[in-house]
Amino acid sequence: MTDWVTSLTTKKRNLKLIPASDGIEVHFNYSQGDRTISVYQFLLRDMTLRRKGIYDTVDSSHRDTRIEISPEEEKEITKVAVQEIKDMLKDIYDSMYPKESR
Repeated sequence: MTDWVTSLTTKKRNLKLIPASDGIEVHFNYSQGDRTISVYQFLLRDMTLRRKGIYDTVDSSHRDTRIEISPEEEKEITKVAVQEIKDMLKDIYDSMYPKESR
């Protein structure tokens, strides 16, 4: 896939997915309360984090400030990303194999 597709962007949360040989890079903005977090994570093929993600706050001046988030917040953000990827893959599958042909 890495030779054919350079990146994909999902519809709902606007995740940018960049395939790699051992997983996928995920970039998106995540709203949490009154702040927006710019998220960068690398997910392995089994949809687990390879290492700690990179998180920046996004403000109106468009300056990003690196922040630390708790393991619980990181788990929540990862869960959102994985669900979005699963939903996208289901949409692709359903478009390729409509119900009437199954």
